[in-house]
This record gives sequence, C-alpha cells and structure tokens, in this order.
Amino acid sequence: MDKKRLFVFGIDGATFDVINPMIAEGKLPNLARMMQIGSYGDLTSTIPPNSSVAWTSFATGKNPGKHGIYYFRERNAGSYERPIISSRSVKCETLWKILSEQGKRVGVINVPVTYPPDEVNGYLISGLLAPDKKSVFTYPPNLHLELLKELGDYPLDNEAEIMFRSSGDELAAFQHLIYSTKKVMQAAFYLMGKFEWDFFMVVPTIVDRVQHIAWKYMSPEFKQKNPTLCQKFETEIEISYRIVDEQLGTLKASLDDNTILIVLSDHGFGPITYRFFINRWLKRLGLLKLKRSAEIKHKLLKPGKAFIKRSIAGLSRRRGLLDRILNKTQPLPIIDEKLRTLIDWSKTRAFSSWTSGEEIVIINLKGREPEGIVRPGEEYEELRDFIIKKLCQLEGDKGEKLIDRAYRREELYSGPYAHLAPDIQFTTNDMSVHPRGELLDEDIVVRANDFTPALHRMNGILLMEGDIIKQDFKIEEAGIIDLAPTILYLLGIPIPNDTDGKVLTSCIKEDYLKANPVQFSARKFSASGGTNDKRAYTDQEEKQLKEALKGLGYI
Repeated sequence: MDKKRLFVFGIDGATFDVINPMIAEGKLPNLARMMQIGSYGDLTSTIPPNSSVAWTSFATGKNPGKHGIYYFRERNAGSYERPIISSRSVKCETLWKILSEQGKRVGVINVPVTYPPDEVNGYLISGLLAPDKKSVFTYPPNLHLELLKELGDYPLDNEAEIMFRSSGDELAAFQHLIYSTKKVMQAAFYLMGKFEWDFFMVVPTIVDRVQHIAWKYMSPEFKQKNPTLCQKFETEIEISYRIVDEQLGTLKASLDDNTILIVLSDHGFGPITYRFFINRWLKRLGLLKLKRSAEIKHKLLKPGKAFIKRSIAGLSRRRGLLDRILNKTQPLPIIDEKLRTLIDWSKTRAFSSWTSGEEIVIINLKGREPEGIVRPGEEYEELRDFIIKKLCQLEGDKGEKLIDRAYRREELYSGPYAHLAPDIQFTTNDMSVHPRGELLDEDIVVRANDFTPALHRMNGILLMEGDIIKQDFKIEEAGIIDLAPTILYLLGIPIPNDTDGKVLTSCIKEDYLKANPVQFSARKFSASGGTNDKRAYTDQEEKQLKEALKGLGYI
C-alpha cells in the first residue's frame, strides 16, 4: 500500500443547510472547491446526535455499546449520581492510540472527550471537558508551556461558554470564540511544522457554539419581535463559517499532494420548537412520585408563584425580566442532582435526566438502581412498552407529533457496555424538541418562543479530497462511525474486526481499492486511556465544566 498522510479538519456542528446557500453566494470558496475536486455528502450522526457520543464514535468506529459513552454524564452502578465523563470513560481504544501503537506519528488538537490526554506517539491537546488551564491537558504535559512561549496563549474550549453563562455578554463570548479559533489553528500549524506526522486532526468549535445561541436570528418570528437586535447579530453564524473556511484555505495551502484531507462535522443544526419536561410528564403519568413533604411545599408555594408571574407580566414586558425574576422565586431546587432528594423512590417506577439535553427514560429497576422497585422481566418490559406508547402519542400545540421514535436500548446499542445505556432512548420531530429535566410546576410541553438553544440534527457534513479520492462525487449513506475504519484503511492499518463502521469505499478510486484490499485484525483493542478508580476532575473542576455545559444547553 502506498504510504499516505491524512489530515482531519473537524467543523463541530457544521451543516449543509448553512453551507450550501453560502457557497451559492460565493462566501465559502475553500469548501466549495473541495466539493468540486473531491467527494462530499451528508454524514449521519449517532443517536443521540450529541457531541460526546458522536466524536467518541468517530474516534473508535464503534457504537456506544462498545465504547460506553451515551452523553456528557455516565452512570455508576448502584447510584443515582451521574458524574461528568472523561477520556477514562471511553471503554475501547481510539484511532490515535491504534495509530500510535502501529508506529504512526499523530497530532490531535481540540477533540472533545480527550481529557485527561492519552499518551500518543506525537502530541495531543485536549478539547471540550478539559476543566481549566491549571490542569494537565496536553501530551506531553510540558507542551502547554511550550505553546505559551510560542503563541503567547492557548485558550481552552470551554472559556467562551463559561463567559457567556456568567455574564450573558454574547458579544464578548463571540469575540473570544474568534480569538480561540485562531489560536487553536496557530497551535495546529506550529505542531505540523514541528515534527513529521502521519495523522493530524484539529476541531474548531466556533460554528457549533455560535449556532446554539445565534440560530434565532434567522427566525422570521424572532426578527419581527427583535429587529434591532437581529440587525446587529444576524451575520454571527455567517462570520463563524467564513472564519473556518479561511482557516481551511490556509491549511490546504500547507498540505502536500500525498496528504488526504477529510472535513467533517459531528452533527448538523436547526431551530428549537418546543421544550419537553420529561420528569413532569412521568409524574403526571403516575410513574414518578414526590415525597409528601415536597408535594406539600410545592402546593403551598405554587399560588404565590402564579401571583408573582401575573403581576410581573402586567408591570413589565422587558425582554428576559420575567424569566430572570421567576428563576429566583422557584419554590424548591428544580435542576441537577438536588432533584433526587425530592423523589419518593419507594413509589417511583421511571425517571429521566435531571438536566437538559437527554432524550431518555430510565426504569427504577430492582437490583440495579439503589432503591429500584420494578422487577426485571415481564414487569420491566411491560413498563417500557407503556412508556414508549405514551411517548409516541405526545403532540404539540398544533397537534403535530413531537416524538419521532422511541427505542428500547437493545434496538440501538450492542456490546459489552450496552447495559450502561438508558432503558429508553427517543428521537424528537426533526430533533427540534429540547428535553428538560425540571420536575416541579405543571407544564409538560412548552413552545420555545425565545428560540434558544438551537439543537443538533442528525445530518452533519463530509468532504474528502486527495489523489485517490473521486472528484465531484456524492457520498451516500456515510455515518460518523465509518470514519475510523476509513482512516485506518487509508493509512495502511488493519481494522479491528469488532469495529462497527465500514470503510467508505464508494468515494475511493477503483484502481487504488484493487491494489490495496481492506484488511482486518483479529485483535480487539481495549481501553487504555486510564483507570476508572481515579477521578478525572476535582469538585471545583466539575463545577466549572457544568457551567460550560449549561452555556451550551446540555445541562
């Protein structure tokens, strides 16, 4: 097999829904050129299309039942607590670990779920979930100081989200995202020139971060209500794509003819339509019960809250004032782990995440959950059937279907870690319904009139360019899980035979495929990112990460 180099340029959250109109207007020349001289197509994400799941599936070529990542939080046996994941949560080896063991030199920059950093044959800079600059987020560890010397600064991926969460200053957060993107790319170009590499990867995240907040500026309804605000911020998404396209152009100019370039996103993007309060819904169905003391306090304080709401609504229509005041007058803690203290587990049969962003239902299963009451077997299956049926009957305020499909976990996931999956995973109508974890109050489905946060979609992007890649070719039926085996094949490495993804042979020239048949390895690669008996984060670091994830709408 001819020796090739390969570069992956990951644009977190990029979608052809934005790219194609911009290409038509001549605003993304480098992506447009790639589509002309290479192969391209939609890239199907994972279920759920969450960055933690999708990027881990990219890195392993395996479904969550084999790599163990289902969201930004993981489940602990015998506990209702769900700590934030880290690279130690990944149960099988990543692409860069396999390549390193095969003698390939690698560079990996800003990929989510790579903290703490793996030891690789080259360099690794952790992306999303690296807690702060005091942590050891690079390999080798002293690389951080080297970057400070050469670049002056290296901002972490979560800084803009924490800034936005703490201050609400969208302009400052956007400015920091631009700065961070340029620094991340400077680090990439510096390391590319520092050593001879075989595989290199960098993931700018500005497009994802901006779209979560700024997608609303493309909504005609939002524009009508907020014309001045939209005039100022309506080009925010366009600017983020143009910045990434410019960086891609600089990158392409630095690559030689022997390098294959892959551009991809982990998922797409689109508007939010509704919020679905799953725990409230389960409570209404009688499947989730509050402690008597919590019920009494809630009922006593609810009329007061309703009075406050009516009064404020009559006094002021200032944007955001009502929500900000109400958020300070909740009768009881309504989010995160504090909800667990309100639950009467002796009478609760099912529950969902206490935080936002997860389309899941978990059965309070006897023998698995600390205070489980649902018996395994027939009772468990009947309850799952009942919940799935009720989910599929949910409607919006215009009678539209809200849940596209609800799955039993074994319908989606297979492997030694499938038991870590939620009992029910569902997808919403066009992935536009935001699941919420709040428990108190009565609303079940609420139209998202503020249009935030915009949500992930199943279709990301894939573009490939190189001397062995077909030109102007439309790739069909590609999934993000297919990239790891494809990359291993293109770099001449046998593919582990427990890989779930496939090699994307349709876009590779036939003569190359004939001369270089796909090869598999009987070895099943095991996890090597660390041991699970040591916490990846301190309490303070986990608190910081929660703030960042709140800024993205994941918590």
